[in-house]
Amino acid sequence: MRNAIAIVCSILCFLTVYLGLGEIADFLGVETYVHFDETIVVNRGMYDEEIEGDSTDVGMYVLFVAVMLSVRLYLWLKVGSIDGGMSQNAKQLWSYWFLGVSLYILTTTPIYYLDLPFFLELLLQLTVIIAIAAYFFARYTRRIEDAE
Repeated sequence: MRNAIAIVCSILCFLTVYLGLGEIADFLGVETYVHFDETIVVNRGMYDEEIEGDSTDVGMYVLFVAVMLSVRLYLWLKVGSIDGGMSQNAKQLWSYWFLGVSLYILTTTPIYYLDLPFFLELLLQLTVIIAIAAYFFARYTRRIEDAE
């Protein structure tokens, strides 16, 4: 019974977070999905796919956060404790992923509105990704070394 309640609550959490963050993004004028106004064919290597649009980084972030929070809620409810049965290491990794992806979105989304050449925009995004990854990797390794 506890498992069924955890599943239902995590599904409701996913829907609430996904729809809520999507509405907040729409309110702020940030696109989560780009509609192409026509169907285009994309070569996926082994097959071709007809698509009418694609998610933006913000759209993928909304999906990622909704999944992360709903899985965490599921673990909390299933195990019955706030740590969800996760080890200290797993909790640390979870929070680093959450913070890193959030920081990425907060720093790269304004880049899209600067109307920069594609190469410069890509270079800025890669620089942000490398800086965030290096920062959190250094923190994570330092915590592991301190624990030993």
